[in-house]
Amino acid sequence: MHEPIAPIAAATPGAAEDDVVAERPSSPVPERDPSPVGTTLARLAGAATTIVLVLVADERASWLIPVFAASVVWFALSTAHLLLRRWSLRQARLVGTVDLAFIVAAVAASGETESPVLRILCLAPAAWAVITDRTTTALLIVLGGVAFGAVWAHDVRAGAEQPWESFATFASIYLSSSAIAYVALRLRDGSRAYAERLAAARRALTQELGQVERDERERLAVQLHDGPLQTIISARQDLVDHLDGDPDALEIGISTLDESIVSLREVTTDVFPDQDGGSVVREQLRSIAGAWESRGDFEVRVVVDDEVGARSDPMLVGMVAELVGNAAKHASPSIVLVDLRGTGDGVALKVTDDGTGMTRADRLHAEETGHIGLRSLNRRIQAVGGRLQIRSAPGRGTSVRVLLPR
Repeated sequence: MHEPIAPIAAATPGAAEDDVVAERPSSPVPERDPSPVGTTLARLAGAATTIVLVLVADERASWLIPVFAASVVWFALSTAHLLLRRWSLRQARLVGTVDLAFIVAAVAASGETESPVLRILCLAPAAWAVITDRTTTALLIVLGGVAFGAVWAHDVRAGAEQPWESFATFASIYLSSSAIAYVALRLRDGSRAYAERLAAARRALTQELGQVERDERERLAVQLHDGPLQTIISARQDLVDHLDGDPDALEIGISTLDESIVSLREVTTDVFPDQDGGSVVREQLRSIAGAWESRGDFEVRVVVDDEVGARSDPMLVGMVAELVGNAAKHASPSIVLVDLRGTGDGVALKVTDDGTGMTRADRLHAEETGHIGLRSLNRRIQAVGGRLQIRSAPGRGTSVRVLLPR
């Protein structure tokens, strides 16, 4: 491998730095319908435990059996609807509210503050976090606390023993369960928001890749038309002239065909740099550097550490090929430095050139006029959780830094 070189003009102080970050959706992440499996399991566990606790309760009001029967019918019908047709978010809110009403009725009918069903009410917030959304869960938690307060106040007026002990016990368990529900909701909302952002990035990437493909086809057509095709047409005319009796036309035609071959090789290298020069990153980067240097326009120096260079990584090699190609097409450099090394938690790639450089306005203008290679590259990096940084200024070259997670 080549030896490392000192930082060149692109890294000089004063260059404009553009830190490209992931685009977040402007609108809130929509709520999803409740999970049938999670909701069914949460409600089934609560219902089964409630049945057991009601059956072992010592104190039972005369209306406990009707409450018990109605709750069983409600649970069966609502669960069947969930499994067959699923609930909307509005229906999930209704189900959570009705479930709370049956729990409170069972508490009142089986001993109030002495009721074993209070244990279900204590644990209900965690179940609500599975069944419905953040706002409804918070409302149900408040309603559950108010319901207990009403039952507790009734017991106090009735002369219950040690009322504050029962209040403190319920409050401590209920608050702990509510905290668990809050954490579960944060985790669920965070994973959903991340999935939405990832899906949005993939959709945008798909659209931009389609535009890149169309732009590349147009560019290739223009490059072939203005280059090799014109020289081949000229060579054909030379051959016609030779058949018409011009003795020097044959040699001129052969020379013109040689120029066409060189032009076609340049086009193929430009379209698809040789990334198959080896099986590992180090060998493939050497092959890419050699292909560009063979054209005689600029020097490519590659520095890669053993940790990264000894493995296979087509995506990483493709990024290097694209960034070196961008420098060749747009920057007119005399030297391009590729620095690739492992970090503690990922891989750091830096491609630096001493070319013409650009401003942020120049890059945005290029994207608006159809040159979206860097933006497309940024989308791909975002899709794997990476980060792209661009540092450039007119006359000071460009430095592109890519950070990729493991």
